[in-house]
Amino acid sequence: MPPIIFPKFGAGDMAHARNFCWVLFLLLLGACVPVATPVVECTGTANLTVAVGGFRNSEGVALVSIFRSPRGFPDETSEAVANRRALIANRRATVVFENLPCGIYAVTVHHDENDNGRMDRNWLGIPREGHGASNDPQGSFGPPDFSECSFLLTSKDLAIKIFLRYIHRKR
Repeated sequence: MPPIIFPKFGAGDMAHARNFCWVLFLLLLGACVPVATPVVECTGTANLTVAVGGFRNSEGVALVSIFRSPRGFPDETSEAVANRRALIANRRATVVFENLPCGIYAVTVHHDENDNGRMDRNWLGIPREGHGASNDPQGSFGPPDFSECSFLLTSKDLAIKIFLRYIHRKR
C-alpha cells in the first residue's frame, strides 16, 4: 500500500512531518512531568515570636497554638506542637515559642474572652470569639487550610504578626 500523502506535503516531506510529530510529542510529554521543588536543608532550632493585634478588648486571654502538619489544624489544639496562653494588654499580646526545630509551621490564635479554654460558637458553629492565623488567610466559609497558613522557619529567629477577626459583635 502506498503511503498516504497529505496535500501540503510531498512524498519527501513525510519524514520531516514524522520527525515534527515526534518532537511535538516529546515536548508535550515533558510538560506533563512534575517539576521537583527544591528541598531546603534545614538544621538547628530557632525562636518564633508571635505578635497578636486586633483584639476588641483586653478581657480574657489569647490562646496561641503552633502546628507542624495539617493534622488537627486549626481547632484540635491537642495535635499542636505547642500551646501558649498570653495575657492581653492594650489589646495586644505576644508569645514566644523557643527552640523550635526548623521546618514548616502554621499558627492559630483564639481570643478566649471568657477564659473558658475553648472557642465559643453560635448554634450554626460560627465563632463568637476572635480568631486568626499566620499569613492572614482571606478564607471564605470555614476555617483556613494548613497550606494557606504555613511558613518556613529556618535556623534564624522569626517574628510574625497575626490580626484577629470577629464575626459576631459582642452582646
